[in-house]
Amino acid sequence: MTEIDKNSSKVKGKKTFSKTSHGSKFIKNKSNKSVNRTKKDKDFVKGQVKSSSEHKEGKKKKKEESEPMEVDHASDLRPGEITHGQGQKAHQKRQTKGGKDDENKKPRKVQFSKGKKGNFTKEPGSSSDKRNLKRKRTEDDEGSKPKKTKMADSQLTKKEIEKKRKMSKKNYELGSRAKGLWEQLRRFDLTAEKRQKVSQELFDLVKTRCAVLIFAHDTSRVIQSLFKYGSKEHRDAIYNELKDHLLLIIKSKYAKFFVKKALKYGKKEQRDDIFRKLSGHYKKLLKHKEAGRLVEIIYNDFANASLRRTITEEFYGKSFRVFKSGDVKTLADVIQANPTHREMLLSSLKNTLSTLTTKSLLEHSVVHHLFLEYFSNADDAMRTDMIETAREGLIHMLHTRDGSRVAMIGLWHGTSKDRKVIVKTFKTYVAKICKEEYGHLVMLALFDVVDDTKLIQKAILDELIQSIDELVQDVHGRKVLHYLLSPRDPLHFHPEIVTVLQQGDGNAHSKKEPEIRRRELNQYISGPLLQWIVGHYKDIGNDGALHHLTNAIIKHAVGDKSPAMTSIAEMAAVPFAPNSEFHVVDNASGNMNLQHLIKDDVVRFKSGEKVLFSKILLDTVSPDNMISWMACNRGCFVLICLFETELPEVASRLKMVLADSKGTLKKHKFPGAQILLKKLTS
Repeated sequence: MTEIDKNSSKVKGKKTFSKTSHGSKFIKNKSNKSVNRTKKDKDFVKGQVKSSSEHKEGKKKKKEESEPMEVDHASDLRPGEITHGQGQKAHQKRQTKGGKDDENKKPRKVQFSKGKKGNFTKEPGSSSDKRNLKRKRTEDDEGSKPKKTKMADSQLTKKEIEKKRKMSKKNYELGSRAKGLWEQLRRFDLTAEKRQKVSQELFDLVKTRCAVLIFAHDTSRVIQSLFKYGSKEHRDAIYNELKDHLLLIIKSKYAKFFVKKALKYGKKEQRDDIFRKLSGHYKKLLKHKEAGRLVEIIYNDFANASLRRTITEEFYGKSFRVFKSGDVKTLADVIQANPTHREMLLSSLKNTLSTLTTKSLLEHSVVHHLFLEYFSNADDAMRTDMIETAREGLIHMLHTRDGSRVAMIGLWHGTSKDRKVIVKTFKTYVAKICKEEYGHLVMLALFDVVDDTKLIQKAILDELIQSIDELVQDVHGRKVLHYLLSPRDPLHFHPEIVTVLQQGDGNAHSKKEPEIRRRELNQYISGPLLQWIVGHYKDIGNDGALHHLTNAIIKHAVGDKSPAMTSIAEMAAVPFAPNSEFHVVDNASGNMNLQHLIKDDVVRFKSGEKVLFSKILLDTVSPDNMISWMACNRGCFVLICLFETELPEVASRLKMVLADSKGTLKKHKFPGAQILLKKLTS
C-alpha cells in the first residue's frame, strides 16, 4: 500500500471503495458498518460511472480477485475521491463480519477502467448506463437547439392572444371581411342605394358558404342581416342554400334566429316550407333547449288555427291519429265520436304530459293547451292524479290564458294538500302574479276556495301588504285588492270573469262557508289599506283609478275609518281658486269620490255607524273655503250632495254656512249653482 493509501485510510468519516469479486461497495469508516450503494453514493463521484462491455462475460469467468490499481500521485486525486487501497481494506473488514453468508452470495463482477486523474468509471455497456448515455445525448441535442420559451405569448396582451386564436380558425379571413361589410349594412342611417350596394357585395362574398357561416355566433348575424336587408333574390338564394339544414339550424344556439328572420321577412312559400319541414318533429323539438323556444314563437306569433292543431296533434299519440276523421278538430271531438276509446286516448296524453312537467317545458303555451285539454276531458280520478303530478309546476303556467285556467282547475279540484303545495309555491312571487293579466285570476280563485285562511294570510297576504304601493299602481293589482274588499262586485268585475270564477263553487274539497272565508280575509287586509289612504291620499292627484279604490276601501273595509276620512277631508279643505291647477273639488275623479263618500253616509247612518264622512268634512273645511266651492259647477254639486243626505245635523249646519251666499249663486249661470239655490230657498 502506498503512502497515499495509508493516509487516506486513517481519515475518519471518509468513504472508501474496493474492487472485489462481490462487486463495488461504498464503506463508511466512521461506523465500520457496510452500507449498500445508493443513488446518493453514486452521485457522490463527480465523473459518470460506466459499466464495462465485458460485464456479462465476467459473471461466467468468476474471477476470485481483481488486481489493485495503483495511483502514482496524491495530487491527482480530487476532493471526495477514494483510493484503491482504501477500498481493499474496507472489503477485508466486511469479509470478517460477513462470514459464510457473504461467501454464498453470487459475485457481481464489474471491470473498471481508470479515468482522468484517478477516477474510476464503468465501461459502457450495461443497460442502466445506456439509458444514462441516451439521456445525456438527448440533453446535448436539446442544448444545441434554441430553447422554447413562453415569453412570446406572455408578452402579448389578452386581446392579441384572442386575435391569434381566432386567426388559427378556418374561414377567419372570410368572416372578418363579412363582418366589416355587416357593420355597414346594419346602420340605421344608411341610404337605400348604399345599403343595396353593400348587401350585393356581402352576398357575393358569402354565397355558397352560408351553410358554414350560419352556425358561428358572429357570422350567423351576418347572414341574418343580409336576409333582412337584402333583395328578394338574395333572400331566395340564401334560403335555398339553407333549407335542407333547417332541422340542424333550429337546434343551434345562434343559427336558430335565422329561422325567425325567415318567418318574419321571407315569402309565404318559404314560411309554408318551414312549417312543412318541421311537421312531425314538433314533439321532439319542443323538448330541445334551443329549438323549444322557437316552437313557442311559431305557435304564438306565426301559426294559424290549423297549424296550431297540427302541432298539438303530435302530442296526443298514435291512437288519436287512428280515430281522427276529416271533421274532427279537437281531442274533445274525437272523444265524443269515439266514447269507448276515451280512456285510451286520455291515457296516451297523460303519458306525454308526464314527460313535460319540467320547469323549462311548463313555460310553453303548447304545454298549457295540452294540460287544459286533458283537464277538460278527464274524469275526477284522472284529474286528481294529474293535479298531484303537476301541482309544484303550476306557478310556471300563470302567464297565459290556458295556463291560468289549468292552475285554477288545480285549485278548484285539488285536495287540501294539493292546495297547500300550490299556495307555498307562490311565495316571493305574489306581487308579480297579482300584476299579470291572467295570473291575477288565479289569485281570485285561490281566495274563493282555500279554507285555510291562516295559510293565505302568512303565505300570500303578508307579502301582498308589503307591496301595496306597487299593486295600487297596476290595473290587475287593483283588481286583487278590490276582490279582497268586495268579491265579484259587478262594479269592479266583468260578468265573464265572474262566470269563470263560479266554476269553482260547490267543489268537493271546500268546507268553509264562503261568507266566513271572505270576512276573515277582509278583516286582515282592511287595516293596511286604511293606513295606506292616510299616508298616500295627498299624492293621488287626478288618478281616477286610485280615487275609485279609495272609495271602495272606505266603503267595504272594517275598522276605524276616521283617520282615512280625515285625510280625504284635509285635501278638500285646501283653499280653492277657480284657476288653480288641481283641487280635489274641481277635479273630475276627486269630485266623484267626494260625492260617493257623502252618499254612502246614508247607508252608514242606517246601519248604525257613528263615523260619517259628511260630519268630518264639515268639521275640517272652514266656512270660507266651503263658500269658495260655489265658484265652480262641481263644487256646487258637492254641496248639493250634502243637502241630499237628509241627515239633520249636516243639512242644518250647511244652511247656516251658506245662508248669506244666495246673491252670489244668482250671479252664476251653471247648473250646479241653480240647483243649489233651490235647495237653499226651499
